[in-house]
Amino acid sequence: MTKQESTLKPLIDGRARRTALIELTVASVFWGFGFIATIWALQFLSFPAVIFYRFAGAFAFGALLWFWTKPKWADLKREMRLAWPTGLWLGITLFLQTWGLLTTTATKSAFITVLYVVIVPIFAALIDKEKLSRRNGLCLAVALIGTGLIIQVDLSTISIGDVLTLGNAVAAAYHIRLMSQIAPRAKSHYNFNLFQCLWTAILVTPLFFVEWVWPDLFQGSWSLVGISREAWIGLLSLTFGSSLLAFFLQVRAQRKLSATVAALLFLMESPFSAFFAAWLLGDRLSFTQMIGAVLIFVACAVASLRPGHHNLTADKIA
Repeated sequence: MTKQESTLKPLIDGRARRTALIELTVASVFWGFGFIATIWALQFLSFPAVIFYRFAGAFAFGALLWFWTKPKWADLKREMRLAWPTGLWLGITLFLQTWGLLTTTATKSAFITVLYVVIVPIFAALIDKEKLSRRNGLCLAVALIGTGLIIQVDLSTISIGDVLTLGNAVAAAYHIRLMSQIAPRAKSHYNFNLFQCLWTAILVTPLFFVEWVWPDLFQGSWSLVGISREAWIGLLSLTFGSSLLAFFLQVRAQRKLSATVAALLFLMESPFSAFFAAWLLGDRLSFTQMIGAVLIFVACAVASLRPGHHNLTADKIA
């Protein structure tokens, strides 16, 4: 590396990191709205159908770009093999989260989901031996306090949906960890995300036959005939916004950010979800819950100022 390259490297890395932060913020907006979009779709469709249509649709429409880019079949096969572990865990995550939304609110689901912010650094410390900085540790504590204020946990009001969503938080944490390991190896972020969507759709396909035998098992159908305008808006938003665009941005961003920092930034989807739920569903936050949302935003802002620790995972793979 020349002296000039050495001087420019911190500037380039800083710009790349800022771009990654912006990309994850945009993704969080789509994921935040995704809770409301899912509730709209679940009014007519079963939760396995919602998951299948959003990810199969994202793959089908995204693959149309191949007519212009004309990728090599060998490159596509490589991305397909690379994406199956993240697609599997993404499928498990969305399976638990979408099922949970049948019996819990959008706001509560969003803020239970963000508990993965605690689980990700635990995985990183126990499995990857990644050191957690003091600043990120403080951000974690502040974010947890904010999450607790919003959830206002009361054992007498916990539903099966809350329990399923808690399982979703664990699965989401593992998905973020896998993404931090695998994303840097992807040659095409776009194609990697397409195949991640494909594997997720394949994972839930057998549930179609389960519902065919037991039609009332998942409280809905697979038919798109006669669904409302809101349900179509929800399904299209999940397909193009939450799946095709947001997960593509996650793949790109996690090349530059560690799993722990990424998890902190993903917290923003919960305040966005609370905003959309209040606006579109009338799901209001109390004063205490609004304080919790502010604390989460503060934690995310502090975590995004500059690297809290070196991205050990990416360096091991590169």
